[in-house]
Amino acid sequence: MNTIKSKGKSHRSGARVFTTILYALLMIAVAIPLSSAAVTELSVYPDYPVVGEDIKINGTAQPDEVLDITVSFNQTVNVSDGTYKYRIDDVEIPDGSNTFQVRGEKVKDLNVRVKILFWITKSADADSGVATVSQSNVPSGTYDIIIDGHAEDGESTVNLTINASSSIKADTEGYFEDNYTTNSIPPGIFELSAGKINETITLYEEPVVIQPEYDVYDANQNCIIEMGELSAGIDDFFTGHLSINKLSQLIGYFLSGDTYCQN
Repeated sequence: MNTIKSKGKSHRSGARVFTTILYALLMIAVAIPLSSAAVTELSVYPDYPVVGEDIKINGTAQPDEVLDITVSFNQTVNVSDGTYKYRIDDVEIPDGSNTFQVRGEKVKDLNVRVKILFWITKSADADSGVATVSQSNVPSGTYDIIIDGHAEDGESTVNLTINASSSIKADTEGYFEDNYTTNSIPPGIFELSAGKINETITLYEEPVVIQPEYDVYDANQNCIIEMGELSAGIDDFFTGHLSINKLSQLIGYFLSGDTYCQN
């Protein structure tokens, strides 16, 4: 990086940066399409959830739209003496319309036992090794659930898929939000869907430490783009080594003065 040696040169450099910022902002404005159409979005937080931590969702839909929110995960269960058994404790069922479904594969039958005041069992026989038990409008509360049955002959494991769905309503502006506990979900991958949007989420056993990803122009790696670093980007832009989109990003970092690192 060249050192600024005179007031005149500093003046010219500042004017050049200012002119380039205006140019980039103009390009961004031209590139943004004008649209008034409703957009459906879904955001899930945190990025790296830990077992037992609440999953927070929010998004936009049509005003007053009723959305089905579904959490789904798979579990492989070992077979012992021809039978299988899987227990889930502290399953929270929210108020309102809901459905709880269990699908078993490589099974002869499937039992879903729910403890309210006492154990209540709902069962299904398998068809071609697949059995499904479903229950809608379960009273809200926290339940212990046991899933068991007989496996197909010769199988050492069975596959279970657990789906829990509930309905929420977007407000008059189309905004919705909700929280979901992960106490009853095992570590690993599970699916969360809202309407037609699906998110694949990894649930971790322990907190994840993510190292910052520094911008290539952040020479001192402090997560802030300073004047000298922006000037380097501008030089590369005028020599054709930097795109307008990347330059616009650098300008945004510089103007905000905030850290751009995500963690």
